[in-house]
Amino acid sequence: MASRVASALRRGVHFRRAGYWALNQIMDAGALGVEITISGRLRTMRARCEKFRAGYMPKSGEPVIKYVRKAVVHVQLKPGVLGVNMQILPPGIKLPDQVEMLKVKEA
Repeated sequence: MASRVASALRRGVHFRRAGYWALNQIMDAGALGVEITISGRLRTMRARCEKFRAGYMPKSGEPVIKYVRKAVVHVQLKPGVLGVNMQILPPGIKLPDQVEMLKVKEA
């Protein structure tokens, strides 16, 4: 998906449109969480960073190492280089902080 965002930026699609499009595509596919970061010279001469987030995204610990999928892609545009960082928490994983309640059996 990071390469799709990069190719959309290369074609001239506005960065917010490309970011939210990818965000909605990933969440509709069933992901538990996603974070997309596009950084560089987005609109002005000053470089900045724009983040698009949805769902649940752990930031530290074993779940990040074990489950979160990361991708980094660089795009060369006329104003300069843009970086696209993407982190996806795929569906169907059991996180350590999830608690499952058992039903009580009546005697």
